[in-house]
Amino acid sequence: QLGFLPAQVVLVQRILRLPEGMVILSGPTGSGKSTTLRSFSRIWLERTGFLKRLLTVEDPPEGRIAGAIQTPIICDKADEAEVRRAWERAISSALRLDPDAIMPGELRDLISILAGIFAAQTGHLVMSTLHTNSALSIPERMITMGVEAGLILDAQLMVGLISQRLVKTLCPHCKVPWAQKKAELSSEQRAY
Repeated sequence: QLGFLPAQVVLVQRILRLPEGMVILSGPTGSGKSTTLRSFSRIWLERTGFLKRLLTVEDPPEGRIAGAIQTPIICDKADEAEVRRAWERAISSALRLDPDAIMPGELRDLISILAGIFAAQTGHLVMSTLHTNSALSIPERMITMGVEAGLILDAQLMVGLISQRLVKTLCPHCKVPWAQKKAELSSEQRAY
């Protein structure tokens, strides 16, 4: 229902069967990353029969994920240093609770990225988002934030880099077949 092609669904299911590694969703603000992340979390939990533990760290939780332990970031949002410390504390605390998977809602800075990498290296599946415009720019962005290139280029660590955009859909009641609309357009309008 998210609009993924069948081949993409197969790849996502294959990625979510992995016991460890990082799955990072990218895209501009408002492109549906958080919605997709929640869907991936639900798929993972359902696949495990809800027998494994998924912990989320979110600011704020954007929607309920049945079966997950969701943790909000609680701090003074006006103080960026306090927000960073709160994310660091929350991710560290989540790892001490022995999760099978962890979902930091966003990789905001070097601390949260390194915490995600540590979690993936220690046998956890990590699902999160990063603000970039393409999947290929995820490693570049992480390097500019201070992550060592050797970590990012480890295929056992970075198991899924996904970029997405929202695509407009036509209203089923007012859409017009292209052949009909094409006949109404001038040659100049058809060129566009």
